[in-house]
Amino acid sequence: MKVVITGGTGFVGQAVVRALVERGDSVVVLTRDPFEATERLRAGIGEGPGSARRGEERVQLRAWEPDRSGSWQEHVDGSDAILHLAGESLAASRLGEKLMARAHQSRVRAAELLVEAMEKASAPPRVFVSASGVGYYGSRHDDVALTEDAPPGDDLLARLCVDWENAARAAERHGARVVCARLGVVIDGDGGALPLMARPYRFFVGGPLGAGTQYFAWVHREDVVRVVLRCLDDSSIAGPVNLTAPETVTNEQFSIALGQVLRRPSWTRVPDWALRAALGEGAEVVLGGQRAVPRKLLDAGYEWRYPRVREALRAALAR
Repeated sequence: MKVVITGGTGFVGQAVVRALVERGDSVVVLTRDPFEATERLRAGIGEGPGSARRGEERVQLRAWEPDRSGSWQEHVDGSDAILHLAGESLAASRLGEKLMARAHQSRVRAAELLVEAMEKASAPPRVFVSASGVGYYGSRHDDVALTEDAPPGDDLLARLCVDWENAARAAERHGARVVCARLGVVIDGDGGALPLMARPYRFFVGGPLGAGTQYFAWVHREDVVRVVLRCLDDSSIAGPVNLTAPETVTNEQFSIALGQVLRRPSWTRVPDWALRAALGEGAEVVLGGQRAVPRKLLDAGYEWRYPRVREALRAALAR
């Protein structure tokens, strides 16, 4: 399979590229800086004698600008799948106009241009898998189980996710099967949110955020990679997919589990007002939460490598 991927040098993207290469696929990584991307991907492709070289031969780096058409679109022609993982990070940030504009550009506009490339192609890809987020459901303060057919929220992140998914779903007009993977917080020990979350615990000041009763949708990175590959291959999976673990936990339950794995107390609660003072509207990302349930993956018979939070944290932090 030939896969065109955006966001291939990110925390999730690098792991996906490695998995694609290991199973024998060829990958075209669209990136703003091919030189930097080459250095970042070289370190992560394969292990053992010769594996890195074989991996490099299967990975092409191509420059692109996610907000404008260009020659990069030609690489979509003749590919089997598009995997759109690119996106400006919104973690622990104030959701101001400039940040949201960059987020829209890197997610929504980029998806529109990928679909435009499909329209121009003589042999367009038959699969389009796009990242999305559980923020689609809005900032929730309840324990309602949210499956993929739940309606969207109406805050900034929810509207961004709706636009993102609508842009990706336009690929259906060109005959593609489209999957929108609504990601929870992706955890692993060498990047993403978990090292930042674990840092206060190492100084004995870790604990829940706000009331702690809000749900915390999470998933281990290894399961993200396995599900992404399943979505590329399994023609029965289409539309929105909650890419979260089956064990739903509150922020307090996650915090307690993290403290137990690190052998640290979990009693230093961060008050709502402190988070709002630091993050403004961005605080709602962690104070609201969503109890997202991966109904489609459960129905498809997917078996999680890390279905429970403690075993996922142990695996992530053992690195």
